[in-house]
Amino acid sequence: MKTMKTSLDQIVTQTLATITDHIDSLSKKPFLASELDHILRSCLIDAFDSVSNQDHDKLYKAFSLNLHPDRLRNKANKLANYLNQNNAINIPMQVLASISKDQKKPEQSTSHVVLTGLYQMRTTHHRYSKPISTLANILSWTITAISALAWVLAKASEKVVSSLIRLSSYFIESIANFFTFGELNRTIKEYNDSEEALSLAKKVYLDFQRNLSRGLYIFKGDKNLLTLCELDDEAFYSYLLAHEIARKSENTSIAAENLQQEAEKDLNQRIKLFFSVRGITHLRLAAKAFITSITKPMPQGFFNSVFSVLNRIFLSAITPVVLTVIGVTELLKSINEAINLTVTALIAAALVSIHVILNAPLYILDGVRALNQKIQSFFESSFKEASDNHSEPNNSHMFMLTYLRPNSPVVNAEATEEPVHLSGLGMFPQSEPAQVSPHSVNPAIQPGL
Repeated sequence: MKTMKTSLDQIVTQTLATITDHIDSLSKKPFLASELDHILRSCLIDAFDSVSNQDHDKLYKAFSLNLHPDRLRNKANKLANYLNQNNAINIPMQVLASISKDQKKPEQSTSHVVLTGLYQMRTTHHRYSKPISTLANILSWTITAISALAWVLAKASEKVVSSLIRLSSYFIESIANFFTFGELNRTIKEYNDSEEALSLAKKVYLDFQRNLSRGLYIFKGDKNLLTLCELDDEAFYSYLLAHEIARKSENTSIAAENLQQEAEKDLNQRIKLFFSVRGITHLRLAAKAFITSITKPMPQGFFNSVFSVLNRIFLSAITPVVLTVIGVTELLKSINEAINLTVTALIAAALVSIHVILNAPLYILDGVRALNQKIQSFFESSFKEASDNHSEPNNSHMFMLTYLRPNSPVVNAEATEEPVHLSGLGMFPQSEPAQVSPHSVNPAIQPGL
């Protein structure tokens, strides 16, 4: 394991040295983001290609610790100075995240397609001409604000109801803790400190961060947020850890060798706040605490033994009641969450439906234009086929029609045809289509809705 870590560290060091060598030549000419992107991408791809697929996540983590924007801002090497001077501090991490995603997901994921579609749907109304575009924008933000307020109220209601449900079992659990001498609390605390609980807490926290990034992307359209959403758990955790390390590096009282350890400790503590024992796990831990209290060795002394026997009899009597209350409580909490998810889904569906209605004229216009292009393409191909058949000397029917057809007027092949659709509705911008060379189109850019 140490040899593999040393090997990865050497790859990172060599790659950063290669990038720095290129920076020396770039600094002598005007800054171009495309050139920087090309150099970073080629060097990082070579680094990823030099390791096995199983080590991609480890290599990503090693690079992210060196290329995170907050880390670069606190460095004074050539690469950091060049990036800071040209306001390109975010480019290395963007390229790294993009390469990591491409290595694992060469095709666009369903999440990527859905989020991109939702963002385009939310911004399609900007294509209206003024003043309709202004009114549509006001209506869009009003609907969005109402939906956000409704979601906040639904979430707050869920928390209040969940707290009330929790109170129903708090009293009886307190009694159980008293007669088990705190065994229930100790059992739950031991579980919270375990690796299993930390792993579950990480999943909950990272899912929360992904959902937050998805929501922000739909409103902001920042592709960096979209890239974060598609990172796996380990890569996403490495990104958050790098951010925490960069934040702590500003505190000069922390030794450099303890920086990562302190950052990871604080991040894990923050992650645990998003996790609580619940459901079957809560029921299982409560049963374990009661069984431990009932079956543990008897204490020394006659009176202690008598009291312990009586206490165990009482615990045996209340155990089914306590476990039933905990089970019902957890079931009610699950039902409450399911209701909240349903309400959230209805709010999202209403928001999407209203935006679809708002954009409907534009969708219809796009459909008409696409149909018009299909029809024109069909008739052009049919006319070309008819012309080809007309020029064939062995076709007796076409040969006969040549003598029956009257003299046709001379047609200028270069004349511009009138378009089938004339923009004059007043709702859409009246602009001539741009003449685009097929060689100038970037195939990576997808047209909007």
